[in-house]
Amino acid sequence: MATINTEDNLRNKARKYILDEIENLISRKQNKLPSEKDMANKFGISRVTLRSALSDLEREGKINRIQGKGTFVSPNYKNMKIDLFRMKTYGDIIEDLGYKQKITSIKTKIIYTPDWIKNDIFGKNGKLIISARAFYADNKIAVICLDFLPIYFKNDLEYIKSYNDSLFNFYKEKYNIRISSDSIEFHAVEPEDIKKVLDIDDKFLPNKCILLRGFEYDDKGKAVLYTMEYVDTDYIPISTIRYR
Repeated sequence: MATINTEDNLRNKARKYILDEIENLISRKQNKLPSEKDMANKFGISRVTLRSALSDLEREGKINRIQGKGTFVSPNYKNMKIDLFRMKTYGDIIEDLGYKQKITSIKTKIIYTPDWIKNDIFGKNGKLIISARAFYADNKIAVICLDFLPIYFKNDLEYIKSYNDSLFNFYKEKYNIRISSDSIEFHAVEPEDIKKVLDIDDKFLPNKCILLRGFEYDDKGKAVLYTMEYVDTDYIPISTIRYR
């Protein structure tokens, strides 16, 4: 029986094959994908895996599947910017957008749990860890992430302070915890609002930003991280497809 990671890897490979096929179609000014059977044979994957990847892409608005007619590239495909439906680190997103990425750990410390973040995981002991990171695009700050970790990670405090990567990778590499879903809210904020949460040097403040905040969950649905992500949309434009 395939493991979760194996299934995810197969689906991600299928996704890459389909996206490559879409780019080829666009270059030829076509918009209809081959049949599921033909794509499965061409890519050397099962139809079950292919359908799973197609379902993801349909949910994201990248393709349209029409009963009895086939699968088509969405007319909005080229207008979509970043993919909020997939769990990718900002470092990966920055690279996908063609920038050179760099991640710097700014500050990490233990604080009392704010009233607005308390839940069964984060509020039991009255304290948690806050850790700030800057994500750069071509040496310009594109994102400031404030990550809130449960206090039971306190033995890793010094390690986290010097960890110049996304904490998604920290969870996976050190504890084999895979962050697989989140629940986020969007807020209009000023860059200076970051300092109301954590006092960081002004040099780390983005020129402008939108705030994405919410809980991150592991494969079992347990909240393992709370994030406040201040995104400069000049570097990471955000768009989505809406349906009626």
